[in-house]
Amino acid sequence: MKSSVIDFLNDLNPRRFTNNTQKALYKLLTSSDGWVKLSELRVPSPASRIRDLRKEKFGGFEINCRSAAELDKRGDQHTFYYKINQRNLTVGKVRRVFNNQ
Repeated sequence: MKSSVIDFLNDLNPRRFTNNTQKALYKLLTSSDGWVKLSELRVPSPASRIRDLRKEKFGGFEINCRSAAELDKRGDQHTFYYKINQRNLTVGKVRRVFNNQ
């Protein structure tokens, strides 16, 4: 992840997030291995939050989806993991989601 995005995230206080899209993005960006199980997002309607993050209004993030089997992770075949493509990640996109904090 680019250092400017990391610096921006370090300046955020997760307790001050005002919406679930912010919480979902923060979790996706701060995950230890990059892949996050949908249930780990711990927000209402996590799949909807992923869809929101893909919309231009919320940054237009490219978010990859893989099954547990594809990632050689334990879980049933219907468990899916998500990860933000960091090649297209910019501090501007991230800032757009957190602009009202």
